[in-house]
Amino acid sequence: MHLQYFNDLRQLCLDSGVIATFFVQDKVEYLQLKSGEEIRLDHIIRLDDQPAPGYEDYPDFSCAC
Repeated sequence: MHLQYFNDLRQLCLDSGVIATFFVQDKVEYLQLKSGEEIRLDHIIRLDDQPAPGYEDYPDFSCAC
């Protein structure tokens, strides 16, 4: 899976990995990758080729190389 999201500093991040689980901590929903990285669901811009809700008009920054 390819992932575009904002980190806690609102920097755009591009990553890939396998989803391990979803969880809630302090009333915030997270996705955890098998690598151990935790990403807030409301910070996700795009999963593979699908934009996240609210980001339908946001540009796709993935490399088509």
